[in-house]
Amino acid sequence: KGWQLQANTNETIQSKLESALLRKFQEKIRVVGASRTDTGVHARGQVAHFDLPPGEYHLDRIQHNVNRMLPDDIRLLELEPAPPADGPNGLPWSSMH
Repeated sequence: KGWQLQANTNETIQSKLESALLRKFQEKIRVVGASRTDTGVHARGQVAHFDLPPGEYHLDRIQHNVNRMLPDDIRLLELEPAPPADGPNGLPWSSMH
């Protein structure tokens, strides 16, 4: 059903990923995708951002555990830390002049 959350279905990639993160961390974690995809269009190479609850984590373990909770056609391929959020919308940003 595409990448982005939709009011009429829980069958989106974002919904499935947020559900798996909720199960793993026992709290709602919002996932923000870098772009959207339509139904039937692959999301290979999609980059997404989410903030984990405070703590120390092994990203490879998170990746493994969350992937076990996702359907076979959705996978976290790589997790890496992002710089601190400092933009007006809470996302990292830079400006060009």
